[in-house]
Amino acid sequence: MKTFLLAVVMATGAMLPATAQDIDDARVLSTLRACYGSQTTLDGKRDCIGQAALACQDETEGGYSTLGQSFCQQSEARGWDVLLNEEYRVAMQAAKGGDDADRDMPEFARREETLRAMQRAWIPFRDAKCDAEYAKWGMGSMRNIAGSGCLMQTNAEQTIQLWAMYDAFR
Repeated sequence: MKTFLLAVVMATGAMLPATAQDIDDARVLSTLRACYGSQTTLDGKRDCIGQAALACQDETEGGYSTLGQSFCQQSEARGWDVLLNEEYRVAMQAAKGGDDADRDMPEFARREETLRAMQRAWIPFRDAKCDAEYAKWGMGSMRNIAGSGCLMQTNAEQTIQLWAMYDAFR
């Protein structure tokens, strides 16, 4: 049976679905960085969401299959996670600097503490949100695309939110 399926695929030129190993995370991150770094506005940064995943799908054999789309979105989600951690570090440095400036009034020196609490609360929110999006599709194959798309979108939105909160302090 496997031989028959392989023969059909070869005869028809059908693309085999991408595998996770087919996806080059470094390339996806590079594409994402190029877009994100070139934008200076909220709308510009938001326009970057999904662009690296689309490029990944174009460049990966079987990238437009359900699995290919999901793997490329997961790769972009990991890229947004890298940028998210970078933005969080910058935000924490700015928050700490603001707190240091207000050290004579400790009741106002709560930026670092509240930013940390916000991020810690956001992580389980993101996970629950994307779990619900995945579960919504039941046994359907769309669950993979919906779940990975949610993770990509939610990581991106939080990255951009952190940038917007502390952009003035750069």
